[in-house]
Amino acid sequence: MSEGNSSDLATWFAASLEANKPNMSEVYLGDLPLWSDREAREVMAQLCEKHNVPVDVLTELVAIQRHSQDRSKALGIYDAFSEVLSRMD
Repeated sequence: MSEGNSSDLATWFAASLEANKPNMSEVYLGDLPLWSDREAREVMAQLCEKHNVPVDVLTELVAIQRHSQDRSKALGIYDAFSEVLSRMD
């Protein structure tokens, strides 16, 4: 996958998340309090429900950000975000 192809990043991320749903959040998010602390997850889930944001959408957005955070340029991140957010419509 080329860093310059944002469509490839979005497609790869969607496929990776779908293929590895149980493990993907652990790999990218397990060290974050919102995912590692049971009470924090419950509050997050309540807030997501209150604001009509599926928890899996928030999880994917944070995973995409974490995947891109070490790059000098976050090429493709906006396309990946758009793809995930389009599922909320």
